[in-house]
Amino acid sequence: MKINIFLVLLSCLSFFSCGSEEESSSDIAKPAADSSSETNKLTILKESEGIEKGKIKSILKSEAGSEESSISFMFYRTENLNKTYKKTINQLIYSNLYANEEGNRKKVKSDISKKDFQESLNTFCQDYREITSEIDVEYDPSSLSPWNMSQTFTIDTNLASYVQLTYSYADYTGGAHGNYGTYHYLVDRNSGKQLSINDLFSNTSQLNRLVEKKFRMNYRVPKGQTLMEFGLFENAIEANNNFYYDSKTKSINFEYNPYEIGPYSMGMATVSIDISMLNNLLKVKIE
Repeated sequence: MKINIFLVLLSCLSFFSCGSEEESSSDIAKPAADSSSETNKLTILKESEGIEKGKIKSILKSEAGSEESSISFMFYRTENLNKTYKKTINQLIYSNLYANEEGNRKKVKSDISKKDFQESLNTFCQDYREITSEIDVEYDPSSLSPWNMSQTFTIDTNLASYVQLTYSYADYTGGAHGNYGTYHYLVDRNSGKQLSINDLFSNTSQLNRLVEKKFRMNYRVPKGQTLMEFGLFENAIEANNNFYYDSKTKSINFEYNPYEIGPYSMGMATVSIDISMLNNLLKVKIE
């Protein structure tokens, strides 16, 4: 997530704080001491397949107000990393935590714990503090709003042959508006591989035509109007690797995040295709 560095009044720095709700266990990194910190217990739920579930929260405060940040997480516990697909899921989760990047490469780690989520949230707070310590006193006194971030990681184990991970986020780090998006990952239980459209479909050109047809139907693009005239960046829309299988509707859904195919004002776009329309293109059976 790109951080939009913005400037705040230096005179307000003493009012900034970051409090965290966290588990009392000593294996979780605690934020730096702060008189305005709010600390509560973190509830952890044990799931099937060795999945742990929980939520942590932090509060960023400034003279202009306060904002809550949170991470709702699911991950495979260390003692249950007995399958390659579980390690792959954990690696994908870790790589999407805040600040887990080195240049253009994301960090990879499969043996994760609650500590990693707490450290990520702490880093978010610390980055905010560091930026506010480098402000121009005379610049933009209205830019006082604290940052906020929300991340949710969900593991879906309902399929017999695959595991699906969904990662959703929303954040504000300055600027005209915040950012948000959702990413989906389909992982093979046998090989542990994250699957792409090339792994699933035999003819991506035919798939792309179907995706565009469904987009035009779903979003009521007037007949004869090009996609650019409708508001997209290009005159074509293609299937992407951000897809998931909905077992309730028996459909494969392709999601496009803001700025991916159109402007921010367009929001997220979803193209849903019934699995029966894709059977002649599928290399494997999704179940």
